Amino acid sequence: MAVAKRLISDVLGRGGIASSVLDGEAYLFGGHDGSMPLKVVESFRPSDNPEDRGDWKELPPMLARRTYASASELDGKIYVMGGSADGRTLNTFEVFDPKACEWDQWFTKPPMNIKRTMHAAAVAEGRIYVAGGFDGIRDLAAAEIYDPRSNSWSSHIDPMNVPRSYHSMVTAQNSIYAIGGQERQVKSDRPRAHSTVEAFELYCERWLEVPPMSTGRIGASACLFQDGDGQEFIFVTGGSDGDAVLRSGEVFNVKWQTWEDIPPMTFPRIAHTSFVLNGKLYVAGGIDGKVPLETFECYDPAEKSWSAPMRLGAL
Repeated sequence: MAVAKRLISDVLGRGGIASSVLDGEAYLFGGHDGSMPLKVVESFRPSDNPEDRGDWKELPPMLARRTYASASELDGKIYVMGGSADGRTLNTFEVFDPKACEWDQWFTKPPMNIKRTMHAAAVAEGRIYVAGGFDGIRDLAAAEIYDPRSNSWSSHIDPMNVPRSYHSMVTAQNSIYAIGGQERQVKSDRPRAHSTVEAFELYCERWLEVPPMSTGRIGASACLFQDGDGQEFIFVTGGSDGDAVLRSGEVFNVKWQTWEDIPPMTFPRIAHTSFVLNGKLYVAGGIDGKVPLETFECYDPAEKSWSAPMRLGAL
């Protein structure tokens, strides 16, 4: 396929996007446009000019349509796992190699042991940890680990303390943090918004409780930020408290294990994605409670302020 930019007016609003960062670029995978899951893949490189929307490129599509998947970078490749499409929960797993020839950039790997959508994943010690999600019947506490050296999945890891789907996971200081999300025993249940956070401590291989957020958040997005002194923070934005979609956000100081509110986003967002590039936090897409959003916005932690929203994507 020809890879080219398209008119900005053709942009689609999207929710349920997965993203990962590699070599100064963010890669965005799939999602849905409000009616169907997508195969679309795009890359984004920010501009030095804060009023410029940056460089967006359309890339070869995924092998399968996916929304609410996870994406994790490991050893120069991006692993996209699970999600849902056409009413099915997926355990399939494909890998994107941006340095390969265009016709050979996507290839498959062994499926996860459990079908999962609205799950979360994080990388630690050269492996990919996946936890929680929804299997089509109930929300999950179960976790599993992919080891690229053996090209296999292992379920030899304790489950989380509580079932979670529509949550986030972030690795910081030898711990994997599982943040927020929802819990349902059956699909028809009204979801309970988790404010709770737990951390999988790699040294003892156990899930331990850490201080909760100030707000329960379903479908929020979280990512790691490191300041100029090397101190680590986890930024969590948006989501739903079970009643309304949120503009608010909060930041976790990993060293001091404390939470602090940050200024609200311009738009309320759930099912969005977030990533850090060039010392700034970007949030992209999502749903405002009614329709998928076609915007992204940028937060400057040094200035504690958000940029004006801009149009999302190369499509």
